[in-house]
Amino acid sequence: MRFDRVGTEIQLATRTMDTEVDVPNPSLLLIPGMYAEVNLTLDSRAHVVAVPIPAIDVGSDETSGQVFVVTPANQVEIRKVKLGLQTATDVEILDGVQTGEMVVIGNRAGLQAGQTVQPKLTAMSTAH
Repeated sequence: MRFDRVGTEIQLATRTMDTEVDVPNPSLLLIPGMYAEVNLTLDSRAHVVAVPIPAIDVGSDETSGQVFVVTPANQVEIRKVKLGLQTATDVEILDGVQTGEMVVIGNRAGLQAGQTVQPKLTAMSTAH
């Protein structure tokens, strides 16, 4: 299989782009005009730290940002993070947050570093 014609415009709403692929068809099972839906894994990493997209304040270059971490003492700590791969729902954290640490998801406008909070686990937070 070869990717011969790749679109240059990504549809942000669906995170898709048009691509034409040449597929060997020696038995002529595929005919012109047929469509296929494909899930294509470009990269996969095991044992990474990932947080939901709403937990990230992305920086200007999209490889950095900040998150609000809740410390074991239930205090807010603002941390700079280095971002990796992104899926439709999560962002890989390459540096700045460790496995098992809690991050604030959603509106962080009223929070300040050092502020004491009462964390509440959500279905979203237990899945990561």
